[in-house]
Amino acid sequence: MVQPNSGTDIVCLIGPTGVGKTALVNHLKQNFLVNYGKEMDTDRGFLPIVAFEVPTSGEKRFSWRMFYSEWGSAFSEPLMDQKQETIIEEGRIKIRRVENGTTVAAMRNAIVGTLIARKTIVVVMDEANHIFCTMKGPMLNTAVHALKSFANMTGITLILVGSYDLYPIVALSGQISRRSAIVHFKRYEIGNIQEEGQFAGMLNKLQEFLPIEDRPDLMPYSRNLHLASAGCVGILKTILARALNSALEAGSWKECHLESALLSEGQLEKILEEILEGEINISKNVYGFSSFNKINDMTQNITREVNRRGPEATR
Repeated sequence: MVQPNSGTDIVCLIGPTGVGKTALVNHLKQNFLVNYGKEMDTDRGFLPIVAFEVPTSGEKRFSWRMFYSEWGSAFSEPLMDQKQETIIEEGRIKIRRVENGTTVAAMRNAIVGTLIARKTIVVVMDEANHIFCTMKGPMLNTAVHALKSFANMTGITLILVGSYDLYPIVALSGQISRRSAIVHFKRYEIGNIQEEGQFAGMLNKLQEFLPIEDRPDLMPYSRNLHLASAGCVGILKTILARALNSALEAGSWKECHLESALLSEGQLEKILEEILEGEINISKNVYGFSSFNKINDMTQNITREVNRRGPEATR
């Protein structure tokens, strides 16, 4: 899906908070660098993958200047604040000189040029929600098309990583939907025997890294911790880190340290609400979970609904 000419310009990697999305991004980056190691040795300018976290300025509007600056830093592209804008007037190429800092257009052009020069295949944007959280309507549509144009101009695949409120951007238009895909990074579900076993295996592995002399056996707490972390490994790691800190301060491990490290009822309730709502909303949009029968049924239902409304309703 992320290889050239795969038919997908934008991949949305979506999952709940604390599920391990950032860790997966780091793993993906390392895999790319290993797989393309020989090509990188041959061509020292070749950079197959770039990953960075989308910045937020705390302002009402998203800062494209900060965004392109962070992207440039991920490339180690120098002087992003001094880029000159190239324009064409009457068939001639002209340079708009920098006076009071570079323009956003010049920074964007620099990114496009760098993507082409370095033959980049994949760009991963972690916390991509920051781009869209302040946008609605036409502004949101424009932002998505602005990102998609990078893929059109350079052939890269964009991976947008974020929580469940990222998924609606794929449904903004048919053009975006056709060239996009949603990958759901799920939590470990309670009630699923296989996933409960996988969570227990993860807990067993994590407890081996607790740097205390009398290391406790946390396996009897596996189901309780599964519930307390909403099945998200990142939340589990936070709980264990807090418990470890309390144990180190006290000088020994006690069960009370584990309980005192749990999220509050309010925190866990909010996380669970977001997860359950997100899982319901995303269920029909996940890549690879359709079938010919489902598509046939959906097409017939849509056709019947449009025919029922009549031509006036579709204008």
